[in-house]
Amino acid sequence: MRYKDPDLLQNISRYIGDALTREGKVPSNREVGEHFRISKSCAQKYMSTISKQRICPQLEKYNEDCRKAVIVDTGLSCGTPTYEEENITEYIRLPISMFGTEEKIIAHANGDSMTGAGIEDGDTLIISRQAAARDGEVILAVLNGATTLKTYFRHPDGRPYLHPENSRFKDIEIHEGDEFFIQGVLLYVLKDYRGFRSCTKGETR
Repeated sequence: MRYKDPDLLQNISRYIGDALTREGKVPSNREVGEHFRISKSCAQKYMSTISKQRICPQLEKYNEDCRKAVIVDTGLSCGTPTYEEENITEYIRLPISMFGTEEKIIAHANGDSMTGAGIEDGDTLIISRQAAARDGEVILAVLNGATTLKTYFRHPDGRPYLHPENSRFKDIEIHEGDEFFIQGVLLYVLKDYRGFRSCTKGETR
C-alpha cells in the first residue's frame, strides 16, 4: 500500500466526517487503523495529511469551534499535596462557545480541603493551562514535585502561599528555595447531579 494513496485518503476523510456527525468526536489513530486495516502510525500520517490539507469539511468546522483539552486520569489533590506523575489518557476538544479559547486540563478532585469553595471529592475540574494567577483564584500548583489544587494568595511582601478552603487544613507556605510553579487556573467545576440526588433522596423538607 502506498502512503498517501488518494482513494484511501478520501475514504479516511469520509470516515472522520461520519464519526464527527454521528458521535461528535474525532476517531483515534487506533480506530482508524483498525477500520482500514493499517498500522496506527500509518493512520496518524493520513489523519495529519487530511488536517493539513483541509480535506474534511467536518473536521475543519470541528477545529474552528473547539479547543484542545487534556484528560488526566490521576486525581488532583485537594488535601495535603500528593506526589503523583501527570498521566494523560486522552486529548479531546471542548466547544469555544461554552468553555472559551484557552487550552484546558480536565481532571477529578481528590480530597476535601476545598469544600468551602464548592469543590468536593470526585468533582470534574476544567482548568485553564496558564503559568500565572491572581490573588483569590483557585490554581493547579506544583510545589516541590507535588501537585495540589488550592486558592492562591500572596503576602504583603509578595511571597505566595496556598490556602485550603476548609478550616481543618493549614495554609501551605512557599519558602525561598522551594520549587513552585502554576500549571493552571480553575474555570469550571462539574458535578454528578445523579449522585447528589441519591444522597438527598431520604432527606425531608
